Amino acid sequence: MLEEIKVPIDAPSVAAALELARSRGAQEVVVRLEPDFEEPPEAWPLELEAGAGAGDFRSLEVVGPPERQAVLRDVALSTSDAEGLKVLLQGVVVRGRATLDGPGCALDDCEVRHGIEVGHLGSACLRGCEVHGKAIGIAVHGGVAIEDCEVDGCAIAVSLYGNAAASLRGNVFRRCRAAAVVLHCQMEAEEGAVLQLAPMIDESNAIEECARTFEVHIEVEGATALTFTDEWPLTPGLHTLRRGRGGSVEVEVEDSGTSLRVVGGEAAPEKTERRKRKWQRPDRAEANEGADGFGLESEAEILGPSWARQVLGLGEERVTPRQVRAAYRRKAREVHPDKQRQRAPSGGGAGGGGGGGGRRRRCRRRRR
Repeated sequence: MLEEIKVPIDAPSVAAALELARSRGAQEVVVRLEPDFEEPPEAWPLELEAGAGAGDFRSLEVVGPPERQAVLRDVALSTSDAEGLKVLLQGVVVRGRATLDGPGCALDDCEVRHGIEVGHLGSACLRGCEVHGKAIGIAVHGGVAIEDCEVDGCAIAVSLYGNAAASLRGNVFRRCRAAAVVLHCQMEAEEGAVLQLAPMIDESNAIEECARTFEVHIEVEGATALTFTDEWPLTPGLHTLRRGRGGSVEVEVEDSGTSLRVVGGEAAPEKTERRKRKWQRPDRAEANEGADGFGLESEAEILGPSWARQVLGLGEERVTPRQVRAAYRRKAREVHPDKQRQRAPSGGGAGGGGGGGGRRRRCRRRRR
């Protein structure tokens, strides 16, 4: 049964009209907006949904008055992928952003001030719409038909992501600062891999005062990107792309201009692993024969002068470098200032301690 609700006559807002229709158990709803109606701020964002579950709308239409005299803010249209579902927004001004995600979603004869986004589920169509935006006018992630739309003053009029199956017919793209249509997609680098460009862009589209007409960016796995500008379909030919770690990939654009194939290339050179040098402990016998850090390089030097042996407390017999080092450290500990007791000044009275006291007093006077 079809339920028709007039806003703001039967309900104060579109959101209230949808609640009223749910309370009545309606599955097909038409909401008609009166002239000069504006959705109140508490209803933003407005979600228009249709589904196949219990209590869901199967068909939902929001229809504005003639000449787009009703205003909505941010609007989100969505349906599941079940057949027979429909969500339509027609004849209104959207002062925010419009989002469509579902094969049954459609936007007809609307003015959208901050761009349109089509989700990964795609949508039915965008027809007769006027689109404005600072960056991207229409961002497309899924299949959609864009017909008789006008996109003005954006950096990019239509941006197609992931090789979306979109068709563009009879549109006008005007004053785009970057490009009218930009396509982003990916391609495998294995030999024999094929990429068939899904968008359908015919000559009925008009491009006026844009920096570029088309840009196609194809990211090839493990190699530099392949970029085409101001050409659609693509010009046939062979392109060689460099791999990041050496080697190359050869991609051929076939005669149709919409099909690309990897026909060959050079594999990246194998990376040689550098073995780290491990420290090896030298043989003790060789260490004793060589330098030991003290300039003792031969057995004759180890004998050394007698006064050095006397200072270190060594006898007249031959000693090894290890014994010399041990004797040196032992002597260093003995004569270290921290190990010495502070000696009292020799003598007494004015002769011994008086001189030291006088020197301390003179130092104090100088500091003052």
